[in-house]
Amino acid sequence: MNLLQAKISKLKAYQGFTLVELLVAITIFVVVMAIASNLFIGALRAQKSVVDLIAVNDNISLALERIGREIRVGNSFSANSSGLIFTIDDRGESNINYSLQNDRLMRSVNGGSASPLTGANVVVSDLKFYVYDNDVPRVTIVITAGLDENTRDLGGVKTTIQTTVSARPL
Repeated sequence: MNLLQAKISKLKAYQGFTLVELLVAITIFVVVMAIASNLFIGALRAQKSVVDLIAVNDNISLALERIGREIRVGNSFSANSSGLIFTIDDRGESNINYSLQNDRLMRSVNGGSASPLTGANVVVSDLKFYVYDNDVPRVTIVITAGLDENTRDLGGVKTTIQTTVSARPL
């Protein structure tokens, strides 16, 4: 019996992991890594969506700023369902037209070809101009825009921005 007990105690000194324990540990590791990877990918998608929305807001804000600068020095404002037409007396008379064409905010000068003021991924769904002709003409601009419908996650999200600009009497 002493010999058997000696061999058993000698085997206990060489303890290690069994194959089952190793498989369980690897399985737990793989599950944890899969969950962590999904969380990381979800965070990246959310971050990209936020960047796209910020780009839409920047696009609209830049367009509103440009329109506002020209309205401040403009006169003879006329707003209708198709857009806003006004005159700028800058080195000769220029007729400026802002309109919505094919979901894009467009600008044309003297009836020439229209150029877009917003990026290709920005869809302008609504554009309205309201002219208040008191002593000092004021123009209220309302733009509703969002991302292209094909954009994943935020295709239907829209932003509405409004501003009122007073023309400077010259």
